[in-house]
Formats: sequence, structure tokens, C-alpha cells
Amino acid sequence: MANALTSLNMDSSKLILQDLYRGRPLWSYPAGRRIPIFEDEIGIVYRGIVRTQTLQQGGEESIVGLVGPMMPVSPKFTMLNYYEVYALTPVELLRLKWAEVYRSNDLMRELNRTLIQRLRHTEVLLDLRSKRQISERLIAFLSFLAQAYGNPTPQGVRLEIQLTHQQMADAINTTRVTITRLMGVLKKASMIRVAQDRTIYVMSELFNSQEFNFINKN
Repeated sequence: MANALTSLNMDSSKLILQDLYRGRPLWSYPAGRRIPIFEDEIGIVYRGIVRTQTLQQGGEESIVGLVGPMMPVSPKFTMLNYYEVYALTPVELLRLKWAEVYRSNDLMRELNRTLIQRLRHTEVLLDLRSKRQISERLIAFLSFLAQAYGNPTPQGVRLEIQLTHQQMADAINTTRVTITRLMGVLKKASMIRVAQDRTIYVMSELFNSQEFNFINKN
């Protein structure tokens, strides 16, 4: 389903898109929906977060990246034979043809900037997925989300995205049951706080934590 690109108070990338593509459709996808991206186009995540994934030899799906607001996604960015894009949260996507991108110096400049940011995010995710302990992965993942998509408040860093325990599990390659248990441990340790609306606040204790042995090994 497509909505029109509207005028909002935006950062520089959004302002460029607003000026160049006012009135162009934004394609809406609910969480969990596959997002088709074709070879001749690039998708720019306008709102929300998408996950990119591939298939392992055993047929299991494996997340290879998270793509946030104003970051691009395209089959041209990968050498994987199997590459799919799914909405991790509700997503609004702007679709552009590569030919349009090549004609716009402003858009090419912003695209390069956001690609650098996406590369940094990918390196963080690769690093945290290499950790043996699931507890360490979860703490690193929450720290990453707080830095990438957090808003500091007196109550802690408020995550501006809401992920289910299953979505967190998919992102760090574990099970929903394990995430639920470890989130409970983190709450008891005052490292996170979960509000009544399920918004997660990351506390300074989590950022300052150097020891992960307080959580049972998995």
C-alpha cells in the first residue's frame, strides 16, 4: 500500500528526498512482510527497520543486516545468491530507479553518507553475533539499538523502535524463550526498564556493564 511523501520536520536526508520527490508514493509494509526489491531499483527506508537475510546450507534463514531510517537497500549491495528483505517493524519505503539516483548529485552524496552508516551498523552486528554467550549478544544488541535508535530521557535511553522478543531473537540468532528469560534478568539487574506501553528504556548500568557472568550461561 502506498502513501504520498509528505512535508515533515526532517533531517538533511529526508529534506533532500522531500524536495526531490514530493508527492512520490511511500510503500507501506507491516512487520513480518517480505519487501520485494528489484535489480533496477533502490529502496530507501523512510520509516521503520528492515532486516536483510539469506539461507544457510541447512535451509535456515539467517539475518545479515538491519537497515534503519534513511538507509538504502538493494540487491546490488550484495553478492549473496539468496537475498531477501523483510519488514522488522512497520515500514514505509521510497522506491527509486537507479537511473534516477545517478542523475542526482545531491541524492548520490546522501546515499554515500548513509551507506557508510549502514556499513558501521553491519560491522557492529557481525561483532555481536560472534559472541559465544547469548547474554553478551543481547546486551550488545540493546546497546547498539540505544545508540542507533535511542532518545536520551531522564528515565534512561528510550528505544524509538519496539521489537518483540521473537524479533530480538531473530536478530541475534537465538530463541524467543531465551530472550524472554534474559530480559527478565536484565530488568531485575536494573539494566533496562520496560514501561507499561512496552517501550524499553536502556539504563546506564547496561552501558557500564563489563561483566556478563551475572546471567546464566546458555
